[in-house]
Amino acid sequence: MLPNSAARPQWWANITDPDQSPVQREAWRAAGFDAFLIAGRDRVRFRRVG
Repeated sequence: MLPNSAARPQWWANITDPDQSPVQREAWRAAGFDAFLIAGRDRVRFRRVG
């Protein structure tokens, strides 16, 4: 289960600043993806970068 904070779009933001990037962001970015919260759907879409 994801924490309640995962419902906020900023939790899924694709920030590249290591001082502001929580572990989950680093994980999907290291795998070559960006994440996007789909508003009102309780879903996230991952898109391959590059």
